[in-house]
Amino acid sequence: MLTCFNKTQPLSFRIITEPRLDTTCKDAGELEKHEAEVRKANKDRIKFQTSTWRVFLYGISTVFGLYICMNESWSCNTKLYFEGYPHKTTFWLKLYYNIGFGNYAYQLVAVFYEPRQSDFVQMVSHHVATVIVMLMSYVLGFTRAGVMILFLHDCSDPLMEIAKSLLYAKRQVWADAFFGLFAMTFLVTRDIVFPIYIIAPLMTYSKYEDGVQMPRGFGHYFYGIAGCLYVLQALNIFWGYLIVKMIARVVRSGSGPKGDVRDEE
Repeated sequence: MLTCFNKTQPLSFRIITEPRLDTTCKDAGELEKHEAEVRKANKDRIKFQTSTWRVFLYGISTVFGLYICMNESWSCNTKLYFEGYPHKTTFWLKLYYNIGFGNYAYQLVAVFYEPRQSDFVQMVSHHVATVIVMLMSYVLGFTRAGVMILFLHDCSDPLMEIAKSLLYAKRQVWADAFFGLFAMTFLVTRDIVFPIYIIAPLMTYSKYEDGVQMPRGFGHYFYGIAGCLYVLQALNIFWGYLIVKMIARVVRSGSGPKGDVRDEE
Protein backbone atom coordinates (compact mmCIF):
# COMPACT_ATOMS: atom_id res chain seq x y z
CA MET A 1 0.00 0.00 0.00
CA LEU A 2 1.18 3.50 -0.77
CA THR A 3 1.93 5.73 2.23
CA CYS A 4 1.37 9.46 2.78
CA PHE A 5 2.49 11.94 5.38
CA ASN A 6 0.32 12.42 8.44
CA LYS A 7 -1.89 15.45 7.87
CA THR A 8 -3.26 15.77 11.41
CA GLN A 9 -0.97 18.78 11.89
CA PRO A 10 -0.45 21.61 9.39
CA LEU A 11 3.04 21.87 7.98
CA SER A 12 3.57 25.12 9.90
CA PHE A 13 3.81 23.05 13.08
CA ARG A 14 6.31 20.57 11.62
CA ILE A 15 9.31 22.85 11.99
CA ILE A 16 10.96 21.25 15.01
CA THR A 17 10.02 17.59 14.50
CA GLU A 18 9.94 15.76 11.20
CA PRO A 19 6.53 14.95 9.65
CA ARG A 20 5.27 11.44 10.30
CA LEU A 21 3.86 8.92 7.84
CA ASP A 22 0.42 7.36 7.78
CA THR A 23 -1.36 4.92 5.46
CA THR A 24 -4.26 7.03 4.22
CA CYS A 25 -2.91 7.67 0.72
CA LYS A 26 -4.89 6.11 -2.09
CA ASP A 27 -2.97 7.10 -5.20
CA ALA A 28 0.51 7.98 -6.36
CA GLY A 29 -0.45 11.57 -7.17
CA GLU A 30 -1.43 12.29 -3.59
CA LEU A 31 1.75 10.63 -2.35
CA GLU A 32 3.90 12.77 -4.66
CA LYS A 33 2.15 15.92 -3.48
CA HIS A 34 2.80 15.14 0.17
CA GLU A 35 6.38 14.14 -0.51
CA ALA A 36 6.95 17.60 -2.01
CA GLU A 37 5.27 19.20 1.02
CA VAL A 38 7.42 17.32 3.50
CA ARG A 39 10.62 18.13 1.61
CA LYS A 40 9.69 21.81 1.83
CA ALA A 41 8.83 21.43 5.53
CA ASN A 42 12.16 19.75 6.25
CA LYS A 43 14.08 22.51 4.46
CA ASP A 44 12.15 25.12 6.45
CA ARG A 45 12.86 23.18 9.64
CA ILE A 46 16.60 23.33 9.01
CA LYS A 47 16.41 27.03 8.15
CA PHE A 48 14.30 27.67 11.25
CA GLN A 49 16.85 25.97 13.49
CA THR A 50 19.71 27.91 11.88
CA SER A 51 17.90 31.24 12.28
CA THR A 52 16.90 30.67 15.91
CA TRP A 53 20.51 29.80 16.76
CA ARG A 54 21.63 33.02 15.11
CA VAL A 55 19.05 35.02 17.06
CA PHE A 56 20.73 33.81 20.25
CA LEU A 57 24.22 34.40 18.87
CA TYR A 58 23.59 37.88 17.49
CA GLY A 59 21.40 38.84 20.42
CA ILE A 60 24.18 38.36 22.98
CA SER A 61 26.61 40.46 20.97
CA THR A 62 24.05 43.21 20.38
CA VAL A 63 23.10 43.43 24.07
CA PHE A 64 26.74 43.85 25.09
CA GLY A 65 27.28 46.47 22.40
CA LEU A 66 24.20 48.39 23.52
CA TYR A 67 25.36 48.25 27.14
CA ILE A 68 28.72 49.76 26.19
CA CYS A 69 27.16 52.49 24.04
CA MET A 70 24.85 53.50 26.87
CA ASN A 71 27.62 53.65 29.47
CA GLU A 72 30.52 55.24 27.56
CA SER A 73 30.55 59.01 27.05
CA TRP A 74 32.56 58.73 23.83
CA SER A 75 30.19 56.37 22.01
CA CYS A 76 28.31 59.11 20.12
CA ASN A 77 31.28 61.39 19.42
CA THR A 78 33.62 60.15 16.69
CA LYS A 79 36.29 62.70 17.62
CA LEU A 80 36.62 61.13 21.07
CA TYR A 81 37.45 57.74 19.55
CA PHE A 82 41.02 59.01 19.10
CA GLU A 83 41.32 61.85 21.62
CA GLY A 84 43.92 60.88 24.21
CA TYR A 85 45.06 57.91 22.13
CA PRO A 86 46.22 55.31 23.12
CA HIS A 87 43.40 54.39 25.49
CA LYS A 88 43.13 51.78 28.17
CA THR A 89 40.91 48.94 26.98
CA THR A 90 38.38 48.27 29.73
CA PHE A 91 37.08 44.85 30.78
CA TRP A 92 33.75 45.37 29.01
CA LEU A 93 35.41 46.39 25.75
CA LYS A 94 37.65 43.33 25.90
CA LEU A 95 34.66 41.11 26.59
CA TYR A 96 32.70 42.61 23.70
CA TYR A 97 35.69 42.13 21.41
CA ASN A 98 35.97 38.49 22.46
CA ILE A 99 32.27 37.87 21.84
CA GLY A 100 32.34 39.69 18.50
CA PHE A 101 35.50 38.01 17.27
CA GLY A 102 34.23 34.58 18.31
CA ASN A 103 30.93 35.28 16.59
CA TYR A 104 32.46 36.25 13.23
CA ALA A 105 35.16 33.57 13.39
CA TYR A 106 32.40 31.01 13.91
CA GLN A 107 30.36 32.46 11.03
CA LEU A 108 33.40 32.37 8.75
CA VAL A 109 33.65 28.62 9.30
CA ALA A 110 29.91 27.87 9.50
CA VAL A 111 29.10 29.59 6.20
CA PHE A 112 30.83 26.71 4.38
CA TYR A 113 28.55 24.14 6.03
CA GLU A 114 25.18 25.91 6.03
CA PRO A 115 22.75 25.93 3.07
CA ARG A 116 24.48 28.00 0.41
CA GLN A 117 22.92 31.28 -0.66
CA SER A 118 23.42 33.41 -3.73
CA ASP A 119 25.57 35.92 -1.83
CA PHE A 120 28.01 33.27 -0.55
CA VAL A 121 31.09 35.09 -1.89
CA GLN A 122 29.94 38.41 -0.45
CA MET A 123 29.23 36.78 2.91
CA VAL A 124 32.71 35.22 3.10
CA SER A 125 34.27 38.56 2.11
CA HIS A 126 32.25 40.31 4.82
CA HIS A 127 33.36 37.90 7.54
CA VAL A 128 37.02 38.05 6.48
CA ALA A 129 36.99 41.87 6.39
CA THR A 130 35.26 42.05 9.78
CA VAL A 131 37.74 39.66 11.42
CA ILE A 132 40.66 41.69 10.01
CA VAL A 133 39.16 44.97 11.27
CA MET A 134 38.63 43.52 14.73
CA LEU A 135 42.11 42.04 14.98
CA MET A 136 43.95 45.10 13.69
CA SER A 137 41.86 47.62 15.65
CA TYR A 138 42.52 45.67 18.85
CA VAL A 139 46.27 45.31 18.24
CA LEU A 140 46.65 48.97 17.25
CA GLY A 141 44.51 50.23 20.13
CA PHE A 142 41.59 51.56 18.06
CA THR A 143 39.14 49.75 20.30
CA ARG A 144 36.67 52.61 20.68
CA ALA A 145 36.15 52.82 16.94
CA GLY A 146 36.19 49.03 16.68
CA VAL A 147 33.40 48.68 19.24
CA MET A 148 31.15 51.10 17.37
CA ILE A 149 31.85 49.43 14.02
CA LEU A 150 30.97 46.07 15.51
CA PHE A 151 27.80 47.37 17.18
CA LEU A 152 26.50 49.05 14.02
CA HIS A 153 26.91 45.77 12.16
CA ASP A 154 25.32 43.76 14.97
CA CYS A 155 22.13 45.58 15.82
CA SER A 156 20.10 44.69 12.71
CA ASP A 157 21.10 41.00 12.61
CA PRO A 158 18.84 39.68 15.43
CA LEU A 159 15.83 41.37 13.82
CA MET A 160 16.60 39.72 10.49
CA GLU A 161 16.90 36.26 12.02
CA ILE A 162 13.72 36.70 14.10
CA ALA A 163 11.85 37.67 10.92
CA LYS A 164 13.21 34.63 9.08
CA SER A 165 12.37 32.28 11.98
CA LEU A 166 8.79 33.55 12.06
CA LEU A 167 8.55 33.23 8.29
CA TYR A 168 9.70 29.60 8.33
CA ALA A 169 7.22 28.94 11.17
CA LYS A 170 4.43 30.36 8.97
CA ARG A 171 3.79 33.40 11.18
CA GLN A 172 3.53 35.82 8.28
CA VAL A 173 2.12 38.86 10.13
CA TRP A 174 4.85 38.84 12.77
CA ALA A 175 7.48 38.07 10.14
CA ASP A 176 6.37 41.13 8.15
CA ALA A 177 6.60 43.34 11.25
CA PHE A 178 10.11 42.20 12.14
CA PHE A 179 11.24 42.42 8.52
CA GLY A 180 10.13 46.06 8.51
CA LEU A 181 12.11 46.73 11.69
CA PHE A 182 15.12 44.95 10.26
CA ALA A 183 15.01 46.84 6.95
CA MET A 184 14.76 50.21 8.69
CA THR A 185 17.54 49.36 11.16
CA PHE A 186 19.88 47.98 8.49
CA LEU A 187 19.48 50.90 6.09
CA VAL A 188 19.94 53.49 8.85
CA THR A 189 22.87 51.91 10.74
CA ARG A 190 24.84 50.41 7.86
CA ASP A 191 24.06 52.62 4.87
CA ILE A 192 23.75 56.00 6.62
CA VAL A 193 25.38 56.09 10.07
CA PHE A 194 28.33 53.82 9.25
CA PRO A 195 29.71 55.68 6.19
CA ILE A 196 28.80 59.23 7.27
CA TYR A 197 29.46 59.15 11.01
CA ILE A 198 32.12 56.44 11.25
CA ILE A 199 34.19 55.96 8.08
CA ALA A 200 34.44 59.60 6.98
CA PRO A 201 35.40 61.06 10.41
CA LEU A 202 37.90 58.26 11.05
CA MET A 203 39.94 59.46 8.10
CA THR A 204 40.24 62.88 9.79
CA TYR A 205 40.45 62.23 13.53
CA SER A 206 42.86 59.28 13.41
CA LYS A 207 45.87 61.59 12.96
CA TYR A 208 48.11 63.34 15.46
CA GLU A 209 48.19 67.13 15.59
CA ASP A 210 51.23 67.15 13.30
CA GLY A 211 49.27 65.19 10.68
CA VAL A 212 51.01 61.85 11.21
CA GLN A 213 48.74 58.83 11.01
CA MET A 214 48.14 56.92 14.25
CA PRO A 215 49.87 54.93 15.63
CA ARG A 216 53.14 56.79 15.14
CA GLY A 217 55.59 54.70 13.16
CA PHE A 218 52.93 52.13 12.27
CA GLY A 219 50.37 54.35 10.60
CA HIS A 220 50.45 52.31 7.40
CA TYR A 221 48.58 49.54 9.21
CA PHE A 222 45.64 51.88 9.64
CA TYR A 223 45.13 51.91 5.88
CA GLY A 224 44.59 48.16 6.02
CA ILE A 225 41.71 48.79 8.40
CA ALA A 226 40.40 51.58 6.17
CA GLY A 227 40.48 49.29 3.13
CA CYS A 228 38.44 46.65 4.97
CA LEU A 229 35.94 49.31 6.08
CA TYR A 230 35.38 50.31 2.45
CA VAL A 231 34.86 46.64 1.56
CA LEU A 232 32.26 46.38 4.33
CA GLN A 233 30.50 49.48 3.09
CA ALA A 234 30.39 48.19 -0.48
CA LEU A 235 28.79 44.98 0.84
CA ASN A 236 26.34 47.01 2.94
CA ILE A 237 25.25 48.85 -0.19
CA PHE A 238 24.82 45.53 -2.01
CA TRP A 239 22.65 44.08 0.77
CA GLY A 240 20.79 47.37 1.09
CA TYR A 241 19.92 47.00 -2.60
CA LEU A 242 18.57 43.48 -1.96
CA ILE A 243 16.45 44.79 0.92
CA VAL A 244 15.01 47.61 -1.19
CA LYS A 245 14.40 45.08 -3.97
CA MET A 246 12.43 42.86 -1.59
CA ILE A 247 10.46 45.86 -0.28
CA ALA A 248 9.56 46.80 -3.87
CA ARG A 249 8.46 43.22 -4.53
CA VAL A 250 6.26 43.26 -1.41
CA VAL A 251 4.68 46.57 -2.40
CA ARG A 252 3.92 45.30 -5.91
CA SER A 253 2.47 41.98 -4.73
CA GLY A 254 0.64 43.36 -1.71
CA SER A 255 1.86 40.51 0.51
CA GLY A 256 4.80 39.98 2.85
CA PRO A 257 8.14 38.36 1.99
CA LYS A 258 7.87 34.66 1.10
CA GLY A 259 11.47 33.78 1.80
CA ASP A 260 15.05 34.95 1.86
CA VAL A 261 15.78 36.72 -1.44
CA ARG A 262 19.32 35.30 -1.28
CA ASP A 263 18.23 31.64 -1.27
CA GLU A 264 19.52 29.80 -4.32
CA GLU A 265 16.64 27.36 -4.41
